[in-house]
Amino acid sequence: MTKPESLDLFKANPLKIQLNSSKVKENELTTSYRYGVFINLCLGPHIPNLNMIKSLHITKNSATN
Repeated sequence: MTKPESLDLFKANPLKIQLNSSKVKENELTTSYRYGVFINLCLGPHIPNLNMIKSLHITKNSATN
């Protein structure tokens, strides 16, 4: 998506607005990922397809604002 589209999508999230403003250059596309109700700004992709993940072991998690 374009930077303005991303800024509009995350308009209620100050952290995502800050990241978008500082990391995404003007006239550059960025990516967002949705998993259920969770949507996140990402400069990825990290892997081309989730089918490449055969198993996953979560050892720790945390939340951020």
